[in-house]
Amino acid sequence: MDNYDLNIDECVYTQLFHSLLVQSTLPLILMYLPTGIVFIFTMLNIELNINFGFIGYTIAIYPAIDPFPTIFIIKKYRERCSKILRSILIFVGNNNKPISQNTVFVTPVSVNPVNYASC
Repeated sequence: MDNYDLNIDECVYTQLFHSLLVQSTLPLILMYLPTGIVFIFTMLNIELNINFGFIGYTIAIYPAIDPFPTIFIIKKYRERCSKILRSILIFVGNNNKPISQNTVFVTPVSVNPVNYASC
């Protein structure tokens, strides 16, 4: 392997590590802390005048939020999602004209190497 491949691997590993850190904190914040607070205050016989319905909402919203750190942190996923969103917006902006090859969902193949050294 040359130095260029090592830089790419290191960049991808760093992005995956940061994504994993954020994905590890999401269940802590959305599920374990709210339910832990309820259990601890109940065991200590401390009454909180709070409606605890938000715990069900935070637990229900967790699976919907979980893939977002991966999508936003990993560069390739972020770029691809932005291309897809742009093509959808172009399609909607063209008053629902038929999809042509030049505007929507066609990604040209790049022959130039991508520089990952500046992640």
